Amino acid sequence: MLGTVFLFITSLIVGKALFKFLRIQLQVQWVGELVVGIVATTLILFFLGFVFPLNSVVLGIELGICTLLALSFLRLPKAGRPLDEKQESIQMDPRFSARGGQAAGMTKNVVGTLKKINVKNVLLWTFFIVLVVWLFGRALYVSNTGQITAGDRLVWTDWPVHLSIASSFAWGKNFPPQNPNFAGIPLVYPFFADFLSGILLVLGASYPLAFAVPGVVLTLAFFGLFVGLAREFFDKSDNTNKTYMSFGALFLSIFWGGLGWVYWLAEVFSNETQFVSRLLAPIREYTFWQEKGLWFFTFLYSEILPQRAFLFGLPIFFLVLWLLWKGWSCGAGSRFAGDMGFAKQNSGTRGLQYYVVAGVFAGISPFFHTHTFLSLWFLTLTMFGLGGIGVILVNKGDKRNQGLRKRYLEAGFLFFLPFAALTLVQLPLFHSQFKSLPFEFGWMKGSENFFLFWFKNTGLFIPLVLLGLWKGKFGKLERLVGVSSWALFILPNLFRFAPWGYDNLKIFTYWYLLNAPFVMGALIWMWNLRRIRFINRIGVVLIFVSLTLSGVVEVGRLLDTGRMQIGLWSQEDQKIAQEIRQTTSPDSVFLTAAIHDHPVATLAGRKIVIGFPGNMWSWGIVGWSEREQDVHAMYRGGETAQALWRKYGISYIAVGDRERYFEPQLNEGFIAQHADLLLENGGNKIYKIK
Repeated sequence: MLGTVFLFITSLIVGKALFKFLRIQLQVQWVGELVVGIVATTLILFFLGFVFPLNSVVLGIELGICTLLALSFLRLPKAGRPLDEKQESIQMDPRFSARGGQAAGMTKNVVGTLKKINVKNVLLWTFFIVLVVWLFGRALYVSNTGQITAGDRLVWTDWPVHLSIASSFAWGKNFPPQNPNFAGIPLVYPFFADFLSGILLVLGASYPLAFAVPGVVLTLAFFGLFVGLAREFFDKSDNTNKTYMSFGALFLSIFWGGLGWVYWLAEVFSNETQFVSRLLAPIREYTFWQEKGLWFFTFLYSEILPQRAFLFGLPIFFLVLWLLWKGWSCGAGSRFAGDMGFAKQNSGTRGLQYYVVAGVFAGISPFFHTHTFLSLWFLTLTMFGLGGIGVILVNKGDKRNQGLRKRYLEAGFLFFLPFAALTLVQLPLFHSQFKSLPFEFGWMKGSENFFLFWFKNTGLFIPLVLLGLWKGKFGKLERLVGVSSWALFILPNLFRFAPWGYDNLKIFTYWYLLNAPFVMGALIWMWNLRRIRFINRIGVVLIFVSLTLSGVVEVGRLLDTGRMQIGLWSQEDQKIAQEIRQTTSPDSVFLTAAIHDHPVATLAGRKIVIGFPGNMWSWGIVGWSEREQDVHAMYRGGETAQALWRKYGISYIAVGDRERYFEPQLNEGFIAQHADLLLENGGNKIYKIK
């Protein structure tokens, strides 16, 4: 636990040093520093892993050096920066001439800070913090019998794959990264969230802790960036409304689910004898029901919790938007942008560094989350395109507009240059995933009417977005972001960006998040209508409930852990995995059943011939079907099996209940004849090929 705390403290200090060096100031300063620090620290440790071994001593030294260097830089005075009036008055105050006076002054400052605490913010943040801690805290745990258990089916499905990647770094010396579930090919899946968990494993964290802590920290960081940006969207509203509207937009975002609640209520009232049980313990997922055409799986449960790459993708996406927002707002050209309503403030500084840093973070996003990378390209190209049209058309005859055009071109150049350069560098690694973009109209609608499909999956969300863009109290810059975000709705409705079309939801996610503030703007406009105000407000409450009830029901199902939990690894699995780590080479290849949760890959960190074939298909890996059939052949024995052992460079063969279920004709006698029994624990055996 101490190692985990040390890593995140180091990350925050590194982030503060980088923000100071880059002269970046955001309204969500410490959240931005934390995100940048975690990204930077993760990258530093990753590249050092190519040179130095990955163990707790080396990691402790590396983190210690990073901390000392960052602290040393933070202590450096800011050259040429005069004291402001507050700092000067503090230094001139005689109370600070003695140690006791300093303490008194600090006490007064603390008291003043406490008086400024916004109780509403504290209560709202308490709710979201408790929600996130509970969500990840029950995701993976050790039961009373010592079994590692998943809290729900999505964790059971997704996390073992991520555990195998994390374990490959922690115990498998996986540098340069190879795919632990498809031995012999580079790992091009976005792996840095799993690498971070691997670091925590090496520092002594348990498997549940190594996965829960990054989930909590990065999810709350995303919440902070999102709420802060939403407050900027609501800049023209009064302070009270800004608080409720920004948190309301967050609630809308994490509990989406369309009209799934209609089917839930229908099933609740369909059976009088089971009314209470179905009301309190829903029998199915109501935001992901293929037979009913419900595919907009609620965000908190289906993406934030199980999909580890999203943990970095979400804060990186909103950090990039924050940097672009700040760069445009504080630039010297903002006085011209004010004519278009594009300027939020004029700080008198150019702020060019914001564009460059935004471009760098957008450019490194593929290895953190590929769909975030795509979404940033689609959104920013549309924003700069539409904004450019506005710059050209507004005030054509005004000489000041020439300054605005220059500023606009400057911003685009400084952002897209590093973004495009880093994209081109990484393109060969991801070329196989995007070499073809099949046309697929309507996403997962099948033969269903397009408009009916989206109404079922999003309810009144789309009409409310349009109403918010029209009637909401938003400036032109906010509306530019909102209109541009529809590229994230149109493109995934036309093209399939992954082998499984459902994965386009990861792009729709950003469309929904960016438009949630406009829905809140529409609801506030309706709330404030003077005619029949009481009825209006009841309607607003009902609409808000209709947009979030499905998601609340979906997440509420997780409260029944006893019904939702699924076992993953027994004590015997954990013990043999530990023995494998102690007795086999980290770079060895194992033959196992082609499943998603084999302890050889997930707990021991060793590479296997193939994991779950469905994952290989969804990642766009060529040859997965042939390799799956080869695994069957290798377990059946014979000369073909031996030839395939040599082909795949296999050193060890796992035999157990998983393998017998996978291949009913498993020939253990043949395996025992050509391999020595190395390990045995319970029903698990490991053979070493002679």
